[in-house]
Amino acid sequence: MLVVLMMSGCKKNDNPISTEQPSQYLYGQVLDSHGSPLEGCGIHYIYTMTTSSLAKTGTTSSTTQIQFTIPTRSKVTLKIFRWYTRDTIATLVDDTLDAGEHAVTFDASKVTNGIYIYQLKADTLIQEIRMCLMVDDISFLVNTTPLVTTSSSGSFKIPYGVFGFDLPFVGPGSVLDSVYVSHTIEIVVYKPGYSTATKTITIDEANGINEIFTLTKP
Repeated sequence: MLVVLMMSGCKKNDNPISTEQPSQYLYGQVLDSHGSPLEGCGIHYIYTMTTSSLAKTGTTSSTTQIQFTIPTRSKVTLKIFRWYTRDTIATLVDDTLDAGEHAVTFDASKVTNGIYIYQLKADTLIQEIRMCLMVDDISFLVNTTPLVTTSSSGSFKIPYGVFGFDLPFVGPGSVLDSVYVSHTIEIVVYKPGYSTATKTITIDEANGINEIFTLTKP
């Protein structure tokens, strides 16, 4: 298993939300071997960065420690959001804390691949940091909470904004160059009782994509 967490600062308002018009969507439908739609299939993806140098500076662990300092005793919340849609993934802190340094552990073992934000609020102060989470072990990945699940018609759609293709990430230490999520990703479709299906696609943000996935019984 490989989990890579990479962080870079972001302004409070530089993450759009899904109510704003996205450029396009990745549309998909999942069928069984008889052509019938499959409901409740988990959709995940595996991505790479435009260079591997940043990944080498990441954290190869399913947990990471988030450290922060607050100047005065404050009401503090620390939450994890999905990039673009801002779905809440976890609430790590919701308490009144004394001034000083604090640390909390984020367990990402049940979180699927993607771009995330951790948001620290201390009274009226707000800080947001972007994170990349990537697991390249499919057998581990499919047991995390999926990005989306298929509907009763076997369908799903994901706005391209979720993938964060144009976001710059700058690594810690000596890594100075910005890197980006590659537009070529591997879609992973999973449903218990069926063989996992994968398909590599390259996304052109000017055009929507429709993909069909077929799951078979092992």
